[in-house]
Amino acid sequence: MHAVIYARVSTEEQGDNFSIPAQLAACREYAERNGLQVVAECIDTMSGARLDRPGLQQVRDLVSQQLVQAVIVYHQDRLSRNLAHFLYLRDEFQNARIALHFTTLGQARDTPEDKLIQNMIGSFAEHERLRIIERTKQGRRARLLSGKPLGLGNHPAYGYHWHGTKHDRHLHINEAEAAIVRRIFAWALEGVPTQRIAKLLTDMGVTPRGRAGRPPRPEWDHTTVAGMLRNPVYKGQYYSAAHNLFVPVPAIVDAETWEAVQEQLTRNQAMAKRNAKRVYSLRGRIRCGICGNRMSGNGAGTRASGKTYHYYMCHAAKGALIASCNHGTSYRAERLEALVWQWVIETVLDETRLVRAIEAARANEAGQREALEHERAAYARQIAEAGTRTARLIELYTAGVCTLDEVAATKKQYELQRQSAQRELDRIDAQLAALNSHHANRDALLAMARALKAALQIEATPEEQMKVYEALDVQVVVRENNIDVRAVLTGDAGTFLIAGEPISSAR
Repeated sequence: MHAVIYARVSTEEQGDNFSIPAQLAACREYAERNGLQVVAECIDTMSGARLDRPGLQQVRDLVSQQLVQAVIVYHQDRLSRNLAHFLYLRDEFQNARIALHFTTLGQARDTPEDKLIQNMIGSFAEHERLRIIERTKQGRRARLLSGKPLGLGNHPAYGYHWHGTKHDRHLHINEAEAAIVRRIFAWALEGVPTQRIAKLLTDMGVTPRGRAGRPPRPEWDHTTVAGMLRNPVYKGQYYSAAHNLFVPVPAIVDAETWEAVQEQLTRNQAMAKRNAKRVYSLRGRIRCGICGNRMSGNGAGTRASGKTYHYYMCHAAKGALIASCNHGTSYRAERLEALVWQWVIETVLDETRLVRAIEAARANEAGQREALEHERAAYARQIAEAGTRTARLIELYTAGVCTLDEVAATKKQYELQRQSAQRELDRIDAQLAALNSHHANRDALLAMARALKAALQIEATPEEQMKVYEALDVQVVVRENNIDVRAVLTGDAGTFLIAGEPISSAR
């Protein structure tokens, strides 16, 4: 009889006696002892609360194709720590006439006694999973409160370095870099713009930090400087968004200086907006098709006429940064912006195209809906089965077959089964409801598109164009010979890619 072995371990369980090699060795020994021929071994290193595990999917594929006759798992909680998921998989294997074996329990049999034991083990496994989650959460919070920030990885902010071993690390100040940080804050407090600060640092020969896995750049970028000036870590506060918690760390500048710099940056920003000579309507929405970096607006004058012409250029190919991109072509801003705006007016909000996009989305959802309905039926059967068994228990008690204590203990297990299946049922119902809303609100989506198109003008101001681009999430990717553009319409009726295609290049 051909068999497949499945082994799983999660990150939190690496230190327990559940290592993959140990599980595989026990399963192989079990197979040899019971005359099973192992033809495949599938493993996962992820949470047992999920069904979408690559290794588990391989097992299910082998089962559905009838390429194996048995599945061997070290322990029931290795298959799943979610009771409803375990029952779903058990029924799936039984319906395919596949024997399920646990090295610690033997073959799972379709008897009331075995099913009750499996329910109890599944309940304990789900409870332990919740405990693991809570222990992990509390451990991370305690680590944060002890001054050991999470999420900084091996690359702390400029001005800091890690001190200590891997599991007992603290942020310490790098005095050489901290002196540069203090100088940056002093310049900012004097009102020096971030572009000027970046140039001063470069002229001084100060080497900035490189990104993870990349060598350091020889020149500073003003966005790096701005990010440093806004980072509260330099006043001694590391913010953990996951825990909504500020963690105390060594400060490089005092809190008063940091707050004063924030006010100065706000004043600089307001002044820059007042002095801006031109608004680039595609700002923040246009990227280089070669390196993926953003493209920014730039003005250039001519000696003959004195007129300033405006262009979009790759940010990584501009002279202000190291030339890490060879996309040296510049694109006339007026032509490129006019081309994209005309495309939005004539193509993006075309009702025929919008209807076609909605229908395409429906076709893609058909397979997803079928899978959800199939899964929903399985969990509904689990709930019905729990109810039937509970009613049977009451009959046995009234007939004098079992005691009230025995009824209460067994009923509790069936109730846990029902609750676990109900949670999965609620999740699937929410997904189905989201799909249904896309279908039911087609008219609302079309009405939204008509209203948006009616409000547009061919001669809209750059600010008005930017609002439309934001509503449609317009994205532009510029290559040498063409421009790829896409737009998405998002509303209560759902989100649809209503246009995405290359348009002719504009130099």
